[in-house]
Amino acid sequence: MKAKRLLTCIAIATAALAVPGVGHAALDMEPRAWMDALDEEGSRSDAYRAGRRALDAERWADAIESFSAAAAEGSADADGALYWQAYALAKLNRNARAQLAIEELRERFPDSRWVDDARALEIEVQGGGLETDLEAVESEELKLYAIHALLQVEWERAKPLLEKFMTGASPEMMERALFVLSQSDHPEAREMLIGVARTSSDPEVVEQAVHLLGFYDDDEARELLRRIYADSPHAEVREAVLEAMMIAEDVPSLISVARTEPDEALRGRAVEQLGILEAVAELRQLYGDESSSEVREQILEALMIAGDKETLLSAIRDEPDLELRGTAIEMLGLMDARAELRELYRAEPSPELRGYIAEALMLADDADFLIEIAKTDDDPEVRGRAIEALGLVDSEVAGKALPELYEQADDVETKLQIIEAFMLSDNAEPLIGIVRAERNPELRRAALETLSLMDSEAATEFMLQILEDE
Repeated sequence: MKAKRLLTCIAIATAALAVPGVGHAALDMEPRAWMDALDEEGSRSDAYRAGRRALDAERWADAIESFSAAAAEGSADADGALYWQAYALAKLNRNARAQLAIEELRERFPDSRWVDDARALEIEVQGGGLETDLEAVESEELKLYAIHALLQVEWERAKPLLEKFMTGASPEMMERALFVLSQSDHPEAREMLIGVARTSSDPEVVEQAVHLLGFYDDDEARELLRRIYADSPHAEVREAVLEAMMIAEDVPSLISVARTEPDEALRGRAVEQLGILEAVAELRQLYGDESSSEVREQILEALMIAGDKETLLSAIRDEPDLELRGTAIEMLGLMDARAELRELYRAEPSPELRGYIAEALMLADDADFLIEIAKTDDDPEVRGRAIEALGLVDSEVAGKALPELYEQADDVETKLQIIEAFMLSDNAEPLIGIVRAERNPELRRAALETLSLMDSEAATEFMLQILEDE
């Protein structure tokens, strides 16, 4: 085994497995890029940056000098500097000095995140072979770092180590081991992953293996996913297969499930994946053919995910099921389709559907048109839904409009709805004003009760003041 190659692999494996948010792509990064990923949380000292540039250029002696200076400065990046100093020393086969740098890191910074990384590096620095050294390593995570490194250079040596590791691994580390396995280009790696997916008795492990199989972009992997879906008795595993089909962009298989699966929940999950893939034409066809109202509703949601306003508008015009028309209206709200919703409102004779539109306008944060509805709609229930929506809209316009609507309202019911909207918008000041000035005892009592329910400093202070006055 070439120590230089393995040292590089250990460092890259450590970065990929230890840094939050760094996944598959991290293993393909150039050295400077993955070091930047490690250091993105803050600025570094000049000496540390010089050391990184030297590492990038494989100027190991210069890197040792720069990182030694950075470590001596005692700055916030001293622990990382000691790690990379040891790494550069190992590159030059100065293993005794590298070991000293690792020991200094452990002594000076026992809680540093670089300590675990250094232990993985130490395995190779100390020599003697990974197989022997791994037996003495207690941390599952460190063992996996080292195995991952070895997988990159010597599959035949790494395979039995990984198989043994997976036999006794905790569920969390088993999932990470499967990820490590998926990174290898060796043909046997896929076969091992397939074996886990087909034979493991742990549904969670199977789900992870299936998920990773979705990243293999070829017909063999797609066919395997179809077989696992057909054979598995576990709904969770079958859902994982559907997600893997989405990752693999296997639209035909998802359509087949959406058309033929007797389980409505799984049909709906297949529809959801088609929405993510923006399979608009296929979803339109499915909507026309589907008999289940629940699945048709999920198709409308998928069309929203796919950005298909046209079909949603068609459903609003032509769908005989009122609830499905309401769902389509809601989806337009989630798409921020203000112009379309306003036009629908103006043309809609049904109060119930106008109420749906008011709620959708809330989702689209269209406070201006909600104010118009609250002022002018001839149906009190629709006006009430618009007022409630104004309480939920994140808008200064709505906050200013509600007190005006309260002053203009000439019936108690509308004023009670506005009081509730004040609570929804977490606006205590108008409620305090009502308690102080409102002559109607029912409205004063409603405002006071609402204040008592609010988690507001102004409301709390006012309630305490009332108690003191009593």
